[in-house]
Amino acid sequence: MPRKNRREPGRAPARAVAAARPPSLLMAALPFGLMTAREKAEQLLRELPEEQVPAAVEALESVERDANVLRILRERHPQKSEQELMESLATIKRGRKARERMGEAFAGVPSEEIEREAVKAVREVRRERAERRATG
Repeated sequence: MPRKNRREPGRAPARAVAAARPPSLLMAALPFGLMTAREKAEQLLRELPEEQVPAAVEALESVERDANVLRILRERHPQKSEQELMESLATIKRGRKARERMGEAFAGVPSEEIEREAVKAVREVRRERAERRATG
């Protein structure tokens, strides 16, 4: 027989206990009430030495971009666990890095030459697959 959730005699309900707690140190330290994460980050950026600001801004933008991608993934795939969403994010980030590296590697190469090589590679793969199907 399952136990019913009953509070012990003489003990206050959990909601009353939570409401009676003093505000956290973070809340007490905030001068203007609640600050968003972005506002807190901007405040910290203003306190950084000038030479550290570019790296900090880049990191902040990266975190915001990742948070936005995660939000979109959560909306599109609500059935996925946090682990699966993080793996999807990692795959997306790897793809972006690879695209950036390829763009840098072929920056000086005319697009016609890239397309010609790509078509040649596709035809070669198709030929190899056809040969494997014929022999296998």
